[in-house]
Amino acid sequence: MAEEIVEPTGPAVAEALCASGEPAGVEPLAAEPTAAEPLAAGPLAVESLAAEPSAAANFPEQPAMPRFITLEGIDGCGKSTQAKLLAEDLERAGYDVLLLREPGGVTISEKIRELLLDPAHAAMSDTCELLLYEAARAQLVYEVVAPALAQGRIVVCDRFYDSTTAYQGYANGMDLGAVRRANALAVGACHPDLTLVFDIDPAKAAARAAARDRAQDRMEAKGLAYQERVAAGFRAIAAAESERVRLVDAGRGIDAIHADVRALVFGQ
Repeated sequence: MAEEIVEPTGPAVAEALCASGEPAGVEPLAAEPTAAEPLAAGPLAVESLAAEPSAAANFPEQPAMPRFITLEGIDGCGKSTQAKLLAEDLERAGYDVLLLREPGGVTISEKIRELLLDPAHAAMSDTCELLLYEAARAQLVYEVVAPALAQGRIVVCDRFYDSTTAYQGYANGMDLGAVRRANALAVGACHPDLTLVFDIDPAKAAARAAARDRAQDRMEAKGLAYQERVAAGFRAIAAAESERVRLVDAGRGIDAIHADVRALVFGQ
């Protein structure tokens, strides 16, 4: 099985690939309508800098294979299953693979995950939610993602910053520019080479999620209308960044979806 946690290798390695100390943002996407006023000026109001090279640029010996792959989609879309299958495929092909999830992946981020998903925290504000997700992401990048990429490993991550754009930006109605600046601050130069969005009818995804043998978490409990806004957000992201972000029809069976994932990653 793909390793899911590695020991940190220290700030020197992390900063060599992904400068997480100071924001090294990306150029914002084309202007989109926003559903709310921007966040008040503060630590998130940083200027967007020139786009940083993706992780694959550091591995010219295998330019066709993405080194940092993220899987996205609404709750119940099946992405977690596909992330595990993809990691297994890559290992069988001889790659050193690290499988991660967001929020979480390291001790600090897992503790933040507990805060974010606890149904008892229904009163959490949108801004608090955004900043907690970014804090968990910043620690994951610093402690695990950046060192793994510097070591030449392939990183497969179940959710990354596109989830924040879709959930906190599009679905919560926060200013998209502010959300993207927060994303940039959290990840520095670490940007996915390939993002797969598992697109599914929210009602079908909700039925899948309801069949799970566990209680709903705080995000799942926000309801079908919320998931519909999230799904629309993911589609908008895919339309705006079609070279990096690919839509996968997730309304089918596991094997059919897996075949599409393999084709997109391995170019088969």
